[in-house]
Amino acid sequence: MGQNRKTYTETFKKKVAYEAIESKKTIQEIATENFISPSLVCKWKQTMIEGGFNKELKRAQKQLAASQRKLDDAMVALGNRDLIFEIMKNKMSIAEKQKLC
Repeated sequence: MGQNRKTYTETFKKKVAYEAIESKKTIQEIATENFISPSLVCKWKQTMIEGGFNKELKRAQKQLAASQRKLDDAMVALGNRDLIFEIMKNKMSIAEKQKLC
């Protein structure tokens, strides 16, 4: 039977990634010190650079996207309302002109 994969906490991943970004040590040295593969160090470093470890940031980005969709929907609805208002205003002015004739 195969072994289960080892899982690492987000805190540990952040620590290793931060060390890889800020330290003068090589990726290999950091990996050896932490008993992990150098490829994991590279992967976690890239994830940190891209902002992937910040759950709050991800949540805020999702909320921002949802708010943007709501705003877009509201703008479409407002545009439709304004269009209907203009059509009704034109119809009323036409009707008033016909009454005057």
